[in-house]
Amino acid sequence: MVLAIAATWSGSLNASFQFDDWNVIVHETRVHSLSAWWHSLPGIRAVLKLSYALNFELGTSAVGFRLFNIGVHLLNTLLVFSLLSRRGPLFAALLVAAVFALDPVQTEAVTYISGRSSSFVALPCLAALWCWELALDQPNPRWTHAAGVTCYILALAIKETAWILPVAVVLWHFTRCQPLAAAPDRERRPGPTAPAGASPSRAIRRSEGHALLAYAAVALIAAVVALASPTYRHLLQTSLTTRSIQDNLSLQVQAWGFLSLELIRLAGLNADPPLADVASSAGLPAILWAITWSSLAIVACRARQRSPQLTFGVLWFFLWLLPTNSLLPRLDAANDRQLYLALIGPVWILAVAITHTTFGHSAYRWAALAVLTLVLGAAAHSRNSIYRTEVAFWQDALERSPANARAANNLGFAYELECRVAEATRQFERAIALQPDDFRARVNLRFLHARATPACSPPPPPRLASER
Repeated sequence: MVLAIAATWSGSLNASFQFDDWNVIVHETRVHSLSAWWHSLPGIRAVLKLSYALNFELGTSAVGFRLFNIGVHLLNTLLVFSLLSRRGPLFAALLVAAVFALDPVQTEAVTYISGRSSSFVALPCLAALWCWELALDQPNPRWTHAAGVTCYILALAIKETAWILPVAVVLWHFTRCQPLAAAPDRERRPGPTAPAGASPSRAIRRSEGHALLAYAAVALIAAVVALASPTYRHLLQTSLTTRSIQDNLSLQVQAWGFLSLELIRLAGLNADPPLADVASSAGLPAILWAITWSSLAIVACRARQRSPQLTFGVLWFFLWLLPTNSLLPRLDAANDRQLYLALIGPVWILAVAITHTTFGHSAYRWAALAVLTLVLGAAAHSRNSIYRTEVAFWQDALERSPANARAANNLGFAYELECRVAEATRQFERAIALQPDDFRARVNLRFLHARATPACSPPPPPRLASER
């Protein structure tokens, strides 16, 4: 798995900085050194910004930033395999780890440097679950649970979406079952399907209760701190003015559908889908998707005793999409990086189902896993090629969504940075034609005409584009 990740993602190392990278990393002086980072405190996502500052201390090249991202992704993959191998068949755990490591939908969280927030926050979240799992085998797991709570605090300092982790811990705990391929000489703590009378000791149960209370206390404190923060209050106000809660829910049930389809696309992924242009009023597509998701949730909850693996897979997928794709409106309805942890759920259901089939028990399954690894690795390697330059990235986005005015505007800006004035002009004019009421392309076009010279010597103007 280590070799597969290295072979797949090393092709992205020489790619340029992209889009948000310029604003939050390259031109953000507060992360250009450890001293600058220290003097910028307190602030949001402090540990994430610390990782940027450490990268700058080691060099300003994008290679170092991407090496960090790949290293984090590797650790996450090993944690996914370790966790799932303790709750199910080894082959199923390895299959999920392979998809998690190599699925091309992961490129936005690994190759896109600003996507680090999604992959980096997953590391302490998975580590917290690993601590919870280790505590199941210990007679006095107090310090192990303390380490898990510490991981939770660290995750909150990386990205606020980690707030959902205590719910993930509860889901993980109450959908555990005896592994199907556990070694006979390894004692396992009984899960939901264990026979009566095999309950854990009172001390262990008390320790788990205390740990859950600690997670809940940290979540409550984090919520209070966020509400008291002027930055988060401003972000909340901006979010609520983006669209109404009703319109956002209608849009998000369709965004979940888009993201679920992204999971099975090996090619043709769309990094900038213009889903906000979808009619956000309650229509037939929104109603159908809402019925689908509600039905899946009901089936998953009712199946916990008979099939805890199904319950875990479905609710895990829902759980990790809730922080970014639910009540609070966002400028972008869906991005691939939001699937970084969520994809584990549906892939786990598929892996367990395959293991139970005749094919799953045959020797051919390992050959099939090798072929899957090669196919996914090749697809992800190909997907990484669009990140080689900003022009390549936005050309691909515009090819996937020809009516995407923002992609046309950003492609025009990317052309301008490369002094390709005529092509930049065409894309700005295209963006204006696609969305006449958007001022960004008009302002960028005026900047282009005012500053362009044959030598293309003046510095580029500030970019006018919304966050991806």
